Amino acid sequence: MHDARRCLGRLLLSLLLALSALSATPAMAWGGGGHRIIARLALRQIRREAEAGDRDARLVRKIVYQAIATDSTATLESASVFPDVVRGKDPYKFADNWHFVSIPRTESAYDAAAQCKVKETAPEGDCAVGGLAHFRKVLLAQGGVANKEALDAVSFIIHFVGDLHQPLHTSEDFSFIHDGKPGDRGGNFRPVCFLRVSQGGCTQTFNGERSNKNLHATWDKFMIIETGKDDDAYVNELDGRILGLDAATKAAWLTGDPAKWAEETHGLAQTFVYTPKLLKDTDVPHAHQFDDFFFVDRAYQDTNIVNVDDQLVKASVRLAGYLKQIAHELP
Repeated sequence: MHDARRCLGRLLLSLLLALSALSATPAMAWGGGGHRIIARLALRQIRREAEAGDRDARLVRKIVYQAIATDSTATLESASVFPDVVRGKDPYKFADNWHFVSIPRTESAYDAAAQCKVKETAPEGDCAVGGLAHFRKVLLAQGGVANKEALDAVSFIIHFVGDLHQPLHTSEDFSFIHDGKPGDRGGNFRPVCFLRVSQGGCTQTFNGERSNKNLHATWDKFMIIETGKDDDAYVNELDGRILGLDAATKAAWLTGDPAKWAEETHGLAQTFVYTPKLLKDTDVPHAHQFDDFFFVDRAYQDTNIVNVDDQLVKASVRLAGYLKQIAHELP
């Protein structure tokens, strides 16, 4: 048993090491760059508050960095993307559905009974809201002790707070039919041509395979990549915005709970996300093979990169506050 655990540990360490090497590369996705940016922004806020004498902030800083120190190759950045690395793999398969909450596009309210069902492997609910509640309990159960369980909890908390601020992690369009079934899986089933109609604009290479670009990935990464900024530039720019926030705005953002954050993000999806038209319904020149692709134009990019940045800032402020709430409950 100990040998098996050591083997699993070595595998995870190798994965984390590979991911940490990406931290200096351009932002790649809410599943990568976006999560790293949110984590770094949150911990910058925590550091400033700790240095100003805030007890809870000091404890958060201690818990986070001591937990990371239990893994010799882990970093804050790699911890923030770890849940995507292990998604679909043992022993973390129980958390596969915890990266999203599928609120129907036509509805405005989160319904835990319908969208976050309690099950044996998800006693707090099988969605991102329940996942956050689960790992909050895990982190509290460690009592401030740095161990693998604390590192897992920190990683998943950072990640799920980020996911709850990506609009297509909180919305499902059941009027969209894919392979005869309703649902667009958070935009994953909506093929897009991003900014131009070409092989490069309409398809991508992932893990050596060519596939269609889609609306979900547009929000996850393509709009961020289009800015040309790397993680450092993004963090510095958005941290300047955080430093300029007034106390009333920050206090308003910190009200509510993850369920309310999901509803708010879902509202953003309803208003802004689904506006691209099918190419066959536009005057944009294109080959017929792209008739059923949605066209994401420059106006969409310019409007929604503002929303992306707003969500990254808001997620980081709420992540810092959420971690401080946990710290406050510890003796």
